[in-house]
Amino acid sequence: MSEILDAARLYTRKGWVIHPLLSPMAVEGEKPAVSAGKRPLLAKWEQRGLATEQELLDWFGDNQSSRFKSSNIGLVLGRKSNLLVIDLDKLDWVNVIFPPEQKASENTIKAGRISGRGHIYFKFTDKIKNCKLHDFGIEVLSDGAQVVVPPSTHKEGQQYKWQLPEGTVIETVEPSELPGTSIEAIKLLQSLEGKVKACRPCFKWVINQSKDPMHGTTGRRLMLATATEMKAEKVTLPEMRLYLKKVYGEKYDAARTAEEWKNVNENKRWQCNTIRENFPEFERMCENCPKKVLDRDYIDLEIVKKAKEVMSTGDPISYILDTWNKFHAGDRPLGFILMCSAVCSSIENSDGLPVNFNGDSGGGKSHASRSMLHLIPQRYWINRSISNKALFYSDSVKPDMIFFSDDAQMSDDFKAIFKKSVSDFQESVEHETVSIQRKSELLKAPPRLSWWLTSVTDIGNEEVERRCVKINVEVSEQRKQLISDRLQKRRQSCEAKYPEDIPEVKVCRAIFKELKSKKERVVWDFPIHFRKDVSLDTQNIVYELLIGTALINKYRRERTEDGAILASREDFKQVIGNFAAISDTQQSKLTKAELLVARYLKQVGEASGNTIQEYFHKSRMWVSHIMNGRNGDGGLLTKLPNITLEDVTTKDEIESVRKQVYKFVGEWDEFACYEKVATIDDSMEEAK
Repeated sequence: MSEILDAARLYTRKGWVIHPLLSPMAVEGEKPAVSAGKRPLLAKWEQRGLATEQELLDWFGDNQSSRFKSSNIGLVLGRKSNLLVIDLDKLDWVNVIFPPEQKASENTIKAGRISGRGHIYFKFTDKIKNCKLHDFGIEVLSDGAQVVVPPSTHKEGQQYKWQLPEGTVIETVEPSELPGTSIEAIKLLQSLEGKVKACRPCFKWVINQSKDPMHGTTGRRLMLATATEMKAEKVTLPEMRLYLKKVYGEKYDAARTAEEWKNVNENKRWQCNTIRENFPEFERMCENCPKKVLDRDYIDLEIVKKAKEVMSTGDPISYILDTWNKFHAGDRPLGFILMCSAVCSSIENSDGLPVNFNGDSGGGKSHASRSMLHLIPQRYWINRSISNKALFYSDSVKPDMIFFSDDAQMSDDFKAIFKKSVSDFQESVEHETVSIQRKSELLKAPPRLSWWLTSVTDIGNEEVERRCVKINVEVSEQRKQLISDRLQKRRQSCEAKYPEDIPEVKVCRAIFKELKSKKERVVWDFPIHFRKDVSLDTQNIVYELLIGTALINKYRRERTEDGAILASREDFKQVIGNFAAISDTQQSKLTKAELLVARYLKQVGEASGNTIQEYFHKSRMWVSHIMNGRNGDGGLLTKLPNITLEDVTTKDEIESVRKQVYKFVGEWDEFACYEKVATIDDSMEEAK
């Protein structure tokens, strides 16, 4: 014990107040004692003065009692010994607190037992109090605190040793004063640590890393994400400077920091899914994250892997439609059209593929659309009313989105902007109007909006209407039974309307995310021949379906020398097959119900409203909608010149009766081209 006793006497001569600590080898029962080697053995040790020689002998001499056997030396800090210690559990922040050029830590007393941590001694100052920055590994020890001093031994066996300025010895060396800059830095770090605690666990992990991953391209992205998180938690520029000094060391640039800090937008905190996509190593922290965002669109790496497998070696179109049919019965051609429409915004040479549904209530139009949207990451679609405010005054409507609406009517301003949006798909569009206050307003809509409208009967312009894919959902008895069976199955099993727990749903979202993550060009190298009576608008719809199909199949398709996806004949065959199922509506632009009534009138020549009502087992209102449109501005009388409404007089045995009848006049070959609108003309290829 002579070494310990000699050291205790030396420290006492220096005016340091010491006291005995529990032996590092102490046990309690069969286990090592709590705080062995560090626990004070005397009551009110912090109130003691300088030890007497007898006390030193009692604590550290050869004849010490069992209570003090193998004791370590503790040093009372603060005013008692005129000492303050900075205890560093790691050296991450040492150059931030003590800038190397000041040499403050080099010119004072230090002690430690292993590299990478230790005690730095300074003269006592009342300008800073005890504080513990646990996450940063920093603790300030002053009044009421104590430290273990050499040559004490740690419970793990290492001995504490002094690290002194060159040319000095412990007998005569005195600690330096703690620089004011160091005091200010510690106080800023104290504030910073509190704000970092409020950050999400992944960012706390990054900030508290000893080896900073902030270099290279990935490092720049990570720094942007981290800075945004920190600024969102009210970190100030002076606080941020300390963190950046820790990260960049000698390469820290104060002017650049100030400039870039201005550009950090604290309102654009990175979403959890974006963080995981960019930095997959963070995913392990998400499970227990108390602040994690419940992100519907989050897709883990295994799902991404499965999606790429489906796209590369499977059939992504069938996979998506099979998943869609898990909660929407039938209608696969309809689903195919929606799928192609959804990806058009990712094709550089696309003119867009707006979809306009028709059909009676209860046919599942909205459910079909919502079921497909359920398979698409939510960032890519929005469900809104078709009002001016919903589109023009909302920053939630972004480029490349699907705009889905169940509303039945458009305002005149909305019709105008809709026309421009459909006509100039790749461009953002503007429309000037007059507000309620009679002031001129410029309304804008972002580019590449894909419109899915389920109830609008009057789009406002025949030219625009022709550019929409019109899909009619007929409410037949068979269809009613399908819907009924599906509803019963869902309610019986307590299944959600749009279930999240189906693994294939996540895979579909990953597929759509991949398809919509970059812009592609799509071309084809075979001649397409359309029937003579197929309009240019219908031809363009077929082209859009073709390039959309090829995009979905892009990992199974060849590319041209300049990188464009090359659509295949198989893609064309799939397009024509699905188009045939809805081609009657594409040619006539009539709803399914309107087509049925038109066929009936062509067959019978003329019929009254009551007769039509009885024949189709429908209401008088239904007949009015078919003939005049839901708002009195459409219907067969407007769409089909062959049908007229005439006043006729009939006579019976008693009196003459005047009534209105609907008549079908002239020739109508609208239904001659339903089966195939186009074929591949190999003779044209051979002629070349």
